[in-house]
Order: sequence, then structure tokens, then C-alpha cells
Amino acid sequence: MKIGADYSPEAFDESEWERDLAAGRAIGLSAIRCGANAWSTISPADGDWDANWCERFLLCAESQGYDVIWQTPSSNPPPWVFDRWPELAGDGRRRFRGYCLSHSAYLALCAETAGKLQTALGGSLALAGWEIANGPETIGCECPACASAFRQWLQERYGSLDALNKRWRTASWGQTYSRWEQIPVLTSLLGEMPPSPILLGGARFRASQRAGHIRAQALALRSAGSGRVCGYVRHGLTQRSYDCWALDDVLSVRASNYTLGNAETSVLNIAVGRGERPGSKPLWVTQIDMPSDTAKRQSWREVLDFCAVSEAEYAFCGVLRQLPSSNAPDRQALLTHAGLATAFSSELGQAIPDDSGREGVLPDLGVYFVYSFEQLQALSGRSSHPGTAFDIRAALSRWYAATGDAGVVARVGGYEGISGLEETIIAPHQSLREPGVLKVLHDAVVAGATLVTTVDFGWCDDDGNIVPEPPLHLLSLWGGQAPDIEIVRLSRKDKLAGRLNGVDVSASHFAALSVRAAPRGARYEEIGRLEGDGLQVSAVLRTRIGQGQVYVALADFDRAGIAALISLACATL
Repeated sequence: MKIGADYSPEAFDESEWERDLAAGRAIGLSAIRCGANAWSTISPADGDWDANWCERFLLCAESQGYDVIWQTPSSNPPPWVFDRWPELAGDGRRRFRGYCLSHSAYLALCAETAGKLQTALGGSLALAGWEIANGPETIGCECPACASAFRQWLQERYGSLDALNKRWRTASWGQTYSRWEQIPVLTSLLGEMPPSPILLGGARFRASQRAGHIRAQALALRSAGSGRVCGYVRHGLTQRSYDCWALDDVLSVRASNYTLGNAETSVLNIAVGRGERPGSKPLWVTQIDMPSDTAKRQSWREVLDFCAVSEAEYAFCGVLRQLPSSNAPDRQALLTHAGLATAFSSELGQAIPDDSGREGVLPDLGVYFVYSFEQLQALSGRSSHPGTAFDIRAALSRWYAATGDAGVVARVGGYEGISGLEETIIAPHQSLREPGVLKVLHDAVVAGATLVTTVDFGWCDDDGNIVPEPPLHLLSLWGGQAPDIEIVRLSRKDKLAGRLNGVDVSASHFAALSVRAAPRGARYEEIGRLEGDGLQVSAVLRTRIGQGQVYVALADFDRAGIAALISLACATL
């Protein structure tokens, strides 16, 4: 694994490049990531183009043994682009890195620019590959072009207004639509406004636009001769997520990010980046963020070791040199704006081995973690629904981190990636509403797999609406008649405690089973008990189906509880 940092050669005099890169090599760096902010330097005016300085920088990097990942500059268009197309600002407001993704001429220019850069720089021995876009900042655009594109997207998704009204339950909020033009465009989070199907639709619409934007540039780069292209890293547990796996046909590299202050989410992000077939494509950890609260940081050695074991080819840590404009915080800069070493440079240098390389191999233990970009978006706003407080992102991150606590290395992918060879499938309820998923899981369990899933504490459908159906539908489908249950939510400070598989565990949300006897035909058994405030509830239900079995967690366990459940499921194979 090669370790690198971001650098902005366009921000410094050429005479300083060699000194800066030499300082990076002394720390232990062997890779550089650059180019995101270079468009206005390459093309300062409409019709002007000079990439010669980029070639000179690549020669300088090559002379010092660096690999360079060049970023396409589409996230930061120069001012002349807005002069050419004033409507590119969408709602008329020029914003830093803000533009309308519905502007087809601009998207074509981005693809053309990417191709021209590959043609100009592709002969360099230092150029190791490309990263696209670095994340366009386009959430809030609600211009007429976006409105038209959004409504067209809705027609393609739902087919008819009747279907949309039914799926969105518009009558419950007094907004049954009779014309597509009546649907507002709300693509940004609006203060305390509860998440609605409109906001969710807007988020999904933006995700599809970002994916299309990345696809166009990737195709241009590949047509110009590049064989190594990755997308930008915001594809995991963020409001700006997009389905990176759907771009596998045009992206030859997987990418992810890591935040030192949030190991749970970062571990899942990298697993999502690797996808269902780890090692099938190179993995680049293109951004390791350092939190401002240093008390929450992990050690650099720990993080770099994890990236290496995850089979990352590159890991990029902060920035090589602080920008003169101070856009880069001191805590993430290896060199000050004057080129002097920071405390961070010493800290990182001590974590990098002399050979700048680490290797690792992830064992395939036959465990598969089902993940759905579509359902993550659908469930991401649940916490704003009264009575359904549940942090989906935290829950998913905690579940995946607990697989490691249980000594399990789980592959992550969509349900389509289930091959039938898995011994254990972990599918929290966040992934169970994807069309077709239940049949695939059923077939895998009948064939002998063990499924670990959860009660649906949020209890919402694909469009974010609360639904009345029982959250234990898996048991009713596969294990005979499901028991009567009630979802109970405690305050944040209240917990139920108990033991599961010999481990002390606790939970905040839980499903309380009916006090009535189990219904006739039920084929499930209770495992473990939780108690507190005079309550006693079951922790887990288990049922056997065909050659396999299903575990359903009835509580929102802490990591210890999830790890105990996974260990129990794996031990009973």
C-alpha cells in the first residue's frame, strides 16, 4: 500500500514543487492526489487552455518516485463557465462549487475537459489514475431545469400519478396531485421540516444525477485511453450517497474514505467500497479525515494498518502543504503554508514504515452483509418522524463493526450478490424491503444458510411512510404464524439489560412479545431475555427453515449484543 496526501501545485510557485515533494518523501509519502481545483489555472478564460504546467508537475513528481492520482475538476468550474451559461447557477445564485446538474451542456463540457486532460497527461509515467469530481455541491438547486428533470424522473419511477399518490400517501398530508407540474421540487433539507416522500424523492433523484455525471466523465477518460478511474468517495452513509456499484462497468477502481473520529462508520464505508467481491478491483482510500477533536482520534498506525489489511492500494492522509488561503486546516497539513513541518508530519511519519508499503489479505469466512443504497436513503430520515426515533446510519455502522468484534470478516454487497455459497447472511431490516430480496434470502436459508436479521423498529416503507404491517413478517412468511408484538421505545438514558450467548448486553428499543401463548403452528424459540423497569422481554427469536435457520433480533442491541448474536449464529452452523 502506498501512502499519500493531497497537494495543490497550482497554488504554489513551480520553484517550490521540488522542495515540497522532497519533504513529503522524507515523511514517507509515495503518492500525491491533485487537480480538483486546477480548472481555472488550466483554462483561465473561455477558449484558453494550457496544461503544460501539469505535465511539468508530473515530471517533477516522477523524478521523486511519486504516483499521482489526478482529479477531474468538474466540482469547481471557473467563473467564465457561468459567464457562458448564467443559467448554470440554477436558481440564479452563484455559490462556491455550486451548479445545476440538470444542465446538459455543462455536463458535456465536464466530460470533454476530462478527456482533454487524459490526452494531455496520459503519457506521464507518474500518472497512476483518475478520481472523478471530488463531490459536486449541488444539493439545493431547484431551478426550472431541475424541476422538469425531477418530474420526468418521477414519471419513470412511478409510472402514473395514481401510483405516486398511493405510494406517497399524499391524501394524508392534503396534497393529492392531479398534474405532474403540481409536485414541488424540494431537494434540500429544510430546517425542522419532517422528511417526506418529496424530500426522499429529491435525494434519490440527485443520487441518479451524480451517478450519471460520474459515468459521462469516466467514459470520456476511458475513451481517451485511461484504464484506471474511480468515483468520488461520498457514496456511503451520507446524504449525498450514490450507488457506486452500479458504475462498475465504467469505474475500474473502487474508492472509499475514512474518518479517524468515527471508526464504526469508516469501517463500513471501506467495506462498501470493496463491495461484494473484495480484490476484484483496486481499492483507493482517497481521503482520511482528521476530526477537530483530537481526543476522538484513532492512531495513524491503527488506521493505516486497517487500510492495508483491507487491501487498499493507496491511502491519502490530509494535505501535503497548507494552502496560502488557509482553506486547509492546520490539523490536516503536513507542511505549513510557508513549507515548514507540522506536528502532524511527525505523527504520520512515525506511523509509516520505512518501505512505505503494507500488505494484507481479507479471509473469506462465508459471511455476507446485505447493503442497499436505495433503502439507506429511504430510511435515513426516519428519526424526524414522531414516535420513530431510530438512527439508521448509526445502526448500520454498529452492526457492521460488531461483525469484527465477533471475529467475522463480512463481505458487503446487494442481495443480488448472494451466491448461495454463504454460510451466514447478515441482513438488518434496513435491507429487507428491496424488491426481490425476500425470495433470494428464502432460497439461501432453505439451502442451508443462517440469516441474522432484526425487527423493523422504524416501521416505514420504501417512501418513508409509516406502515401498519407487523415488523416480524419474516417469521410469518417462513416460520409459521408470527407472534403478536409491540414496539417499545425507551428514552436515550434508559436501557434494558440481559445476557445473550453468555455476554452482558443492553438495548434501548425493543419489541415486546404478546403475553398470550404462542400461536398454533409457530416454529420459533426465544433466546435470551432482557429486563428493566419491571419489564421482561425476549431478546432473539430463532426459527428453522429447510436446511437453514433465521435469527430475528427483538432489540436494538449495543455492539456487544450484536456481536454475541452473530457469534451465536455462526457457532450453530
